[in-house]
Amino acid sequence: MDVKTHYCSFCGESEHDLKALIKGPSALICDACVALCVELLEDKGHWPPVPCGSGVSESNPEEVE
Repeated sequence: MDVKTHYCSFCGESEHDLKALIKGPSALICDACVALCVELLEDKGHWPPVPCGSGVSESNPEEVE
């Protein structure tokens, strides 16, 4: 029986060379690429994300009284 090797859709690394490989509906992403994405989001000020239902909303300074 042939076992198909899976690869990260972002960096192309084989699942055999990775700590983790996360499967989505149409793509796979490895732990290293997830870490890189988090780093990029942190650099842009978008991490950590605001949890849903936290009551925090974005507004312009002019709208805050």
